[in-house]
Amino acid sequence: MKREFVRRQTRGKDDSSGRERKEDEMARLVKHEKNGPYRIDEEQAKFPIWICACGLSKTKPFCDGSHKKTRDEAADGVYMYDEQGRVKAPTEY
Repeated sequence: MKREFVRRQTRGKDDSSGRERKEDEMARLVKHEKNGPYRIDEEQAKFPIWICACGLSKTKPFCDGSHKKTRDEAADGVYMYDEQGRVKAPTEY
């Protein structure tokens, strides 16, 4: 499965000159090192609650069970997810 990074262009005001500027942006890669949720226990509310730690939940900040997709990942691997699935990212360091 081939994936391509897509650049998007944004427009905004340059803070120093007031002129409009155009620049390319790339999505930021955020590394999540935990493949399960954090459990929060409190006595005064409807607890326990589970907070997403894998970054895949569609109901952030709450866990929706999406971390189950990460169970077979290699511990030293870096993976990227989108609507089509997962791809292992090459690491250069």
